[in-house]
Amino acid sequence: MKHVTVRRSVFLFALVGLSACLATLGLPGTGSAGAGDPQSFTVTAVRTSTGQGGASPQAESSITCTISIDNPHKSTHVPTTVNVVSHWNCDAIVQKLTLDTKLYRGVQQVGSGHSEGTGTFVLNGNAAASCVNGQYLGEATGTVVFPLGYNPPSGSAGPVDSGVVPIGNC
Repeated sequence: MKHVTVRRSVFLFALVGLSACLATLGLPGTGSAGAGDPQSFTVTAVRTSTGQGGASPQAESSITCTISIDNPHKSTHVPTTVNVVSHWNCDAIVQKLTLDTKLYRGVQQVGSGHSEGTGTFVLNGNAAASCVNGQYLGEATGTVVFPLGYNPPSGSAGPVDSGVVPIGNC
């Protein structure tokens, strides 16, 4: 099981590095980790208009969507389970949001969930599993389809990980 953890860590490190490089270039629609928040990731699209007389295109508006995940916790609704909740929050309505949420105990995936929404600016997801004493981690990935005229027309975010949380007294 150690090779899975190492590969996942190397992948996450490479993904964060690539995202930081793209965000530094200021490319529209690139994702980046939220400022100071390792539990969030943003995707931005821009609608531009052609400048008059051959002038450079001007940004008319932008939409930024942020994917985030809470820390795993004992469920307050179903006392014998552990769950983790993920979120998409956009600053304007988009055509479509998808959200995949995973729950890990140690390196083993023990729960998953999928959510989709159309014509919305928020979406929540959840993954749950039976409560067993251990170290838990949540992970979220998602996609966004922006309204017509925005560039890029779609984007993906994640994986974004929660903190590792010890849960006991199951």
